[in-house]
Amino acid sequence: MPKRILTDEEEEMIGRIYNITNHSARQIAIAYGLHPQTVTYLLNKRLNIKPTKTRRINLYYLNNHVFDIIDEKSAYWLGFLYADGCVSKGGSLVVNISPVDREHLYSLKFYLEAKNPIYEFPDKYPNGGIQLNIRDRYLANRLSELGIVPRRTEFHRLLNNLPDNMIKHFVRGDFDGDGHRRKLGRTGLLFSGTLDLLEWIRSTTANQIGTNPNISIRKNGNSLICYRLEYGSKSDYDAIDQWMYGDASVYLARKRFQK
Repeated sequence: MPKRILTDEEEEMIGRIYNITNHSARQIAIAYGLHPQTVTYLLNKRLNIKPTKTRRINLYYLNNHVFDIIDEKSAYWLGFLYADGCVSKGGSLVVNISPVDREHLYSLKFYLEAKNPIYEFPDKYPNGGIQLNIRDRYLANRLSELGIVPRRTEFHRLLNNLPDNMIKHFVRGDFDGDGHRRKLGRTGLLFSGTLDLLEWIRSTTANQIGTNPNISIRKNGNSLICYRLEYGSKSDYDAIDQWMYGDASVYLARKRFQK
């Protein structure tokens, strides 16, 4: 195959694409039918643009704008990611869950319109694990703006971006990710998370549906403090269940119907 000679206009356009988009040198090379090293050389030597390793982003298609507007579905998946998602410094969204909820992880992948594979790790946990890993700087930055940060220390970011009429959808997503229903003995619907989050959920449900749940503190084996919010009375249990799931169009069926 003869070596392709780029015009001055094409070289300028490649530089502009790299500067104003989140595309990597590899992705630009594919679009122009070039070798990635050719684009890297062009950016570095001809256009004086230093390609960075952090520009290595998702090689698969996805819709990275799904969280730009907070509606029922984006609020729900934001809650689910608040419980089970992680945004890395390198610009990746990583979600690890149990294989029992495999279909729900595929639902998240479908919502993101992502072509990324889902990886299986049968030996990672006693019952195995599955993972969705998406590298996209824009998506990672947007989720960080919405409070998906390590240890969830920026709770105010969530409050500043979540409309009041979308709160119950976020809470449902968080419960589907990190909550559970008590199976044996007395009725109970339980959340776990940071103290800021649980106090906010408690206050919100008290104001909107008149519940009065309890927050408890526990320590696990390595002395890490854990907080738990429990809707233990029959009236509170029924009220929070109806509030979260009554008109829901997206949910984890295992959590909704596990009575």
